Amino acid sequence: MKTFKKYLIPLFIVLLLGFGFWNLKSKNQNSPIPNTKVVREFKANLTINNGVDTVSFDASNYIGKSVLEATQALTNGELEATGTGVNAFVTSINGRSIDNEKREFWELVVNGLQSEVGAGTYIIKEGDQIEWHINKY
Repeated sequence: MKTFKKYLIPLFIVLLLGFGFWNLKSKNQNSPIPNTKVVREFKANLTINNGVDTVSFDASNYIGKSVLEATQALTNGELEATGTGVNAFVTSINGRSIDNEKREFWELVVNGLQSEVGAGTYIIKEGDQIEWHINKY
C-alpha cells in the first residue's frame, strides 16, 4: 500500500499540472479577437487602351462623378462624344477615333464587365476598375 501511495501522489500532481496547462492553452485559443477596425483603401482606376497604347490613371478623385466626367478630366479634354451627359456616346479618346467602316466603338468596361449603362450615367465608386478599349460590333 505504501508503494501505491508513493506513486499515486506524483502521478496526481503530473495529471493536475497537465490539465492546468491544457486548460490554459485552450482558453488562449478560444479567446475573442480584439475588436479592431481593418481599413483598406481601394483606389478607383481608369485605363484607356486604344489598341496600340495603354494609359492608366488614378481616378480616386472622381469617386461620385460619372465616368464621362472623369475621362474628360483625366485626358485633359481629349474626349469627343455625340450627345451629352447620360446620352453621350464616346467617339474619340486621346485622339483615337472610332472607325465606323471597321464597325468600331469605344467599349466601357467596369470591374471586368461590359457596362450596361453609358459613361455619362455610371457613377464611379471606391475600388472601381474602369477600362476603355476599342471593340467591334
